[in-house]
Amino acid sequence: MHNNGADALIVTSNGNFIFPTPVAFNGSFNVTVGTQPTGQTCSVVNNSSSGAGVTSNVNSVNIVCSTNTYTIAGSVSGLANGQQVTLHNNGADALIVTSNGNFIFPTPVAFNGSFNVTVGTQPTGQTCSVVNNSSSGAGVTSNVNSVNIVCVVMDYFKYGGLTWMRPLWELRGWSNAYTYCKWYGWRLPTSTELWNMSNSKIHINLGWVSGLTWTSTQSMIGVNYELIDTSGPSLSSGYYKSLNMVMCVY
Repeated sequence: MHNNGADALIVTSNGNFIFPTPVAFNGSFNVTVGTQPTGQTCSVVNNSSSGAGVTSNVNSVNIVCSTNTYTIAGSVSGLANGQQVTLHNNGADALIVTSNGNFIFPTPVAFNGSFNVTVGTQPTGQTCSVVNNSSSGAGVTSNVNSVNIVCVVMDYFKYGGLTWMRPLWELRGWSNAYTYCKWYGWRLPTSTELWNMSNSKIHINLGWVSGLTWTSTQSMIGVNYELIDTSGPSLSSGYYKSLNMVMCVY
């Protein structure tokens, strides 16, 4: 600390202090902070830090120091519309992110503290990961804004108590579609199941292809099976040899 721009005084502990050089009768004083302590900011917090016409000892100058804190921030990319991801810092301080772009944790980290950003709850049908090496660190001495979260579309998602497989780009007849799902140990969805899922729009938000898709529900006309247009949804019937999209469930 300084008085009147000089008379430097180094203080190493909490408690009372006194400048070595007194002020003459009717003189003035002005206490300021010179060099800040590492990781802290000290300020003169009362109005008696300066004055003129000194006629008695002054003992009312108060210096208050607080630990510096720093924010932990970064950006999210690839998050699908309508989805959200929950991030944690140091296993707590949950932050729900609902769109791509920048984010910042609400609780700052103290000087020389540490941070460790992880993904808590994943978005439906996606996997989000911390993809750079700045997701954790110790000895924080400045704001951190380089944490990158990248989300990618999964080949599966859960809806209505079922797991749904990303549809094939290749169009197939009903028998081929049935065999394809069975080979994986899955099955074709019923007309009701596919209608309800399509109506949720989850697959569209994830960027999955949509269109006329086979179901396991046989229509009233012999060898026809019900089709759901997953971009709608809408219901129709298709001859079993016609070519349509395939989506499997289990």
